[in-house]
Amino acid sequence: MQRYENIGKEKIPKKKIENINKPKIDSLSLWIRIESCNILNKELTSKTRTFYIDSKTYSEDQPRKALIYETECQTSKISIKLKQLNEQSYIVLTLYAKLLGKDYFNGINKNNIKELYVAFMRLKVFECSYDSFVGSLANDIDICKDMYIKNFESFDKITNTWKTMSKDNVRYVNRFSIRENKGIEFNKREKGTIGKPYVKMYFKEVELATKSKELRDKHLKEYDVKNLIRIEATLKNRKTINAYIKRGIVPKFRTLEDLMNIEGEELDKFLTFSIESYINENTIFEDKNNTRMKPTDQVIKELIKIIVEKEIYNETTLIQKVVLSINDEDKEWQKVARSRQKTKLKNISKKLYKEDENYRKMIDYNEDFQMVMKELNIEVK
Repeated sequence: MQRYENIGKEKIPKKKIENINKPKIDSLSLWIRIESCNILNKELTSKTRTFYIDSKTYSEDQPRKALIYETECQTSKISIKLKQLNEQSYIVLTLYAKLLGKDYFNGINKNNIKELYVAFMRLKVFECSYDSFVGSLANDIDICKDMYIKNFESFDKITNTWKTMSKDNVRYVNRFSIRENKGIEFNKREKGTIGKPYVKMYFKEVELATKSKELRDKHLKEYDVKNLIRIEATLKNRKTINAYIKRGIVPKFRTLEDLMNIEGEELDKFLTFSIESYINENTIFEDKNNTRMKPTDQVIKELIKIIVEKEIYNETTLIQKVVLSINDEDKEWQKVARSRQKTKLKNISKKLYKEDENYRKMIDYNEDFQMVMKELNIEVK
């Protein structure tokens, strides 16, 4: 597995992302009825032919492929498709949050959607009113959520844990580690279904240092992306969207304007549903390595480590249980004894965390794992 030794160590400005842990829209396809538009570039609607040089002949007429326009940091696509129902034609746009530059981490929302409208109108391929733009059909929507984890090394353990928790669905699971990124994905985008939507979690810090480095260098330098991860799930098409609306998994919407009026938190249920479609068993990673401490604390340290590693109790609950087990008729003595033991156990735990690298990684991982699952509203028993 490829290592990213410099990731997690880079000194980055300390401005945290404001809407961390909140669902947002990363991208979508917008279908605009062609009769609502004025075509400025006739290439968009022209048919094409392929010329074969050797035979000096042409192929049959073919529909025009999507016109591709390079933007500052991201390729935007403008295309035209025929919708089968009543032969209705649409101009299909792909809207990316990356087109928003410095506003990227806020996702596509009602406060910045006009910027995307203006960006597409500047291309002079077609024109339409703003009302037609936001009143058009929203499809193929990527919902995402960014989170900070405590320890860079927790990420691989989390993705491995998710794979372990997906026993019955392991055929859908792909853990990956490539130059551009690392993470885990469930299903494939093109194969996503109502019951098995496409969902992935990846290391956003790595992606911003590789595939999206240009975007980061030009617009996102002020943000702290150390240990930043992202989970992302796709609302594939109207069939799946309507099914989720009927089940109450997503709020009712049809147009871009409808979508923009949905509060981010209302999209949380879809992210939870997406992961729970694959995860069917709860488990916690165990790290069995050991490190010696001072002899006087060795027994207590070993007990704490065993209990925490085996997920009998987490560290906080363990200390609380031990302290509350101290009982005496003399309530004043009991109060003092409990306070002293609580302080002693906390000090041993802190020392264990500080001196034992493997234990520290395990504790960080457990905290990161619990945080991720909590943000996805998935209960870990």
